[in-house]
Amino acid sequence: MHLLLAAISGVLLALVFPRYDAWWLAPVALTPLTLAMVQEFVPARRFLLGWVMGLVFWAMTCNWIASVLEVHGGMGFWGGWGAFALFCVLKSLHYGVYSWLGGVLVRHWYGPPAMALLWAGLERTQEPLTGFGWLMLGNAGTEIPMALRLAPYTGVYGISFVFALMGICLALVLLRKPRTYTAWLLFVLLPVFLPKDAPLSFNAAPR
Repeated sequence: MHLLLAAISGVLLALVFPRYDAWWLAPVALTPLTLAMVQEFVPARRFLLGWVMGLVFWAMTCNWIASVLEVHGGMGFWGGWGAFALFCVLKSLHYGVYSWLGGVLVRHWYGPPAMALLWAGLERTQEPLTGFGWLMLGNAGTEIPMALRLAPYTGVYGISFVFALMGICLALVLLRKPRTYTAWLLFVLLPVFLPKDAPLSFNAAPR
């Protein structure tokens, strides 16, 4: 069941981006994974949950890489798809680390914002570590005017933080955690107090 929940999170996260464009799923994409990782106490299994989510996510969003390598890279069918499989395995390690550490953080009153910060921080490391900084959760905010108010101040990673926090808190509500955990959801009201037309001063990560 936990692996299924992790896979569902991978599907939801993938649906946020083109070619599916279900951007309204961004605030709940991490909810199934959080439900699973909160109830999993074995660190290695928690890591596996995040890794499985990542495998599903990258397989759904970036399968075009295999065709590019096969045809234009001259690697042939097995070379193209083998390289793509390796890409998915390596890129999913970020999500494994998130699930592994997040399962520890969530047991503390400051868990939700710490987990959301961890998510945004790991997103920030993707480009320097892998050279592939696409498909950040906050990219879905380009379709949500209220979320975009954060962009001039925090960039795409601040929007990722808010969406991650929403998904995490929703899971904790479903698990009937104390209000000291879910009160952090008030953070999502921050964009309401920001100006609507602040000039953009950052380069959003590509979708």
